[in-house]
Amino acid sequence: MGAARLPSEDRPFKGGLFGQMRRSSSAFGQLAGKGGETLAQNLLDVGGWATHLAYIFLERLKDRTIDMAKPSIGEFVNQVKTESRKIVWPTRRETVQTTILVLIMTTLLSIFFLGVDTVFNAIVSWLTSLAR
Repeated sequence: MGAARLPSEDRPFKGGLFGQMRRSSSAFGQLAGKGGETLAQNLLDVGGWATHLAYIFLERLKDRTIDMAKPSIGEFVNQVKTESRKIVWPTRRETVQTTILVLIMTTLLSIFFLGVDTVFNAIVSWLTSLAR
């Protein structure tokens, strides 16, 4: 099945947004196969934006898969080695400081959420005691 293209792909859409969505409806129908045009037309009638977004999604998905580079295994390994040489590891002091900061923030946030949970628990308990 060939790739569906808009009738005026090389030039800007004419007819404003409605004309653009009508063209998207036709192209979406071609991408969706037999019966897809009816589906796309119904989507256009219900809300043209859905058809337009579906077409844009399918076009971008198709473009993304075509443009991907596929290096050989040897080239991939060389690229990994080159990138791994660029890694800058933190010093021991930076690692210790970051670890201490994470522990302090985790403790503070756990105390904060304990307090919030306790307040909400008291409120819910009070509200349920009113219903009895």
